[in-house]
Parts: sequence; C-alpha cells; structure tokens
Amino acid sequence: MKRTCRFLLIGGLVAASLLAVNGEIRVARRLPSASAASAIVPRTVIPTMQSVSSISTHPAPEPSGVSPYPRVPAILPPLLEPDIHDEDRLMANEVLRLLPSSCRRKLQTFIVRYDGKLPSRGYAGASSIILDGRHPMQERRAVLMHEGLGHFFSLGCLAQTIASGNSEFQNNGDPIYKDNPVLAFYRIDWKNATSKRAGSKASNFVTGYAKTNCFEDIAETATYYVLRGDDFRRRATKNKALAAKLAWIEKEEFPSPPKVAQSAQTWDGNIPWDATLLGYTWKGDDVRVTER
Repeated sequence: MKRTCRFLLIGGLVAASLLAVNGEIRVARRLPSASAASAIVPRTVIPTMQSVSSISTHPAPEPSGVSPYPRVPAILPPLLEPDIHDEDRLMANEVLRLLPSSCRRKLQTFIVRYDGKLPSRGYAGASSIILDGRHPMQERRAVLMHEGLGHFFSLGCLAQTIASGNSEFQNNGDPIYKDNPVLAFYRIDWKNATSKRAGSKASNFVTGYAKTNCFEDIAETATYYVLRGDDFRRRATKNKALAAKLAWIEKEEFPSPPKVAQSAQTWDGNIPWDATLLGYTWKGDDVRVTER
C-alpha cells in the first residue's frame, strides 16, 4: 500500500511538471497584462527582451549609499512583437505609458515598419498604431505622440454609446456618437469633421496642420501640449479657443500634466506647421508613471 501511494505521489508531481512546461511553451507573444509581460516573456520568442525583463522583475542589489538605477516599467504587451527594435520598444513604452491605464489596455496592435514602404510616418485607429521606424528618434517619438496620444486616444479610449445617436461628426464613415466627450473638443472650432465653424481663426490652432480637420486638430494639440506645454499655456491666455482646448486636454487626458519634455526654444509668435518637427529635449529618465 505504501509503495502504491509513493508511485501515485511521484506520478502526480511529474504530471504537474509537464503541465507547467507545456503551459510555458504555449505562452503567446501578447501577454495578458503588463506585469505578466515582464515576468514570463519566453526567451525563445523574444530573446532581445531578456535584459529588460531581468531589470524589471529581478533588480540587482545596490551597494549601500548608492542611488538605484531608474526602474524600467513593464513593457506593454502589444510592444512585445519580436520584429520591433529594442530602442523603439522602450521609446514606445515610455510614451504610451503617459496614457491612462484604462486606455492603454485598449491598444491591440503596435507595428513599426523599417522597410520604407509605409506611405506616411504613422497611422492610428481605435485599437492600433503603425509607425515608420526610419526617421530620427526625436521625430519618431513625436510622431508616436501624435498617433498615440492624439488619434488612438480620441478614437479608441473615450466612452460612447450607440443609443445616444449619431453626432454630426464621423471618421471615414464610422459615426461618433452624441455622448462621446471628444465632441466638446471638436465643436470648439468645427461644425463637422472637415468644415470649420464661422469665425474660426488660424490662431485658434496650435499648428498649421491642426487646421486640416478635427482629428488632426486634436492629435496636434495633444502633441503640442506634451512638447510645448508652457508655450501652450501662454498662448491660451490670449485665445479663448486655445484655452478651451487646453482645458479639455487637461480634463480628459492629462489630469496630471506630464513633465517629460522641455522646449528647445521659446515661442516666437509664429504658428508652427507641424508639432512633430519641433525641437525638444526629452526627460525620459525623470518619467514617473502613475496608474490611473
């Protein structure tokens, strides 16, 4: 009887071990949560992330009296695709973590193209972002802000219901419903997606490109806010439309202003054309991620 029990016990342990191994083998590239991503990234799938995973989950002990290195936030699951270069993975993780956590969870697909075949520098929709990886890092980061903090956030992260009915705004045929908070931003200068309201002025827009349509308006405004927050506030004191856009950004997207960039120069009174081409100094080492 004792021998039978011993065999049953050993057999159970072996079976459990095999299940654990098989479970690890079947881990998908997209992991269920940011914390899980840093803990169970399969080395055979993404070998380049081994060092990042180690830093985020098993920090090396620091000598007494020495300040610890900044912790690397867990990599967001959509950024774990193996064909994304490490520098873009880490850059995107830093930028997208400026979004509220409830919004980050809605991102399903993140792609960086390095083959030169992307017609534009970037695209974004309600659940995906595509970035051209051939441009300088300063520009790539700013384009990601435009696509992620602007288009992705406004199209995919704000609650709306079909029952409220269609508004006068739509995106490529997709309706924007009447209870969507984004309408408060659009209606500052727009009567529909592409037509400005009567009396709208060039000075109401943070950049020239923001005047293209309501979607580029919000994307450029979010980018300008992060990169040129002080200039934005100064301009808003003299322009009611900019003041309203600033108030919306700080209410709906950035209740705590992100202090991650510093302007390379002071605004000279001329409206720039493209926020993604403005000079800035990135203060990534000083980022403090706050879960919201």
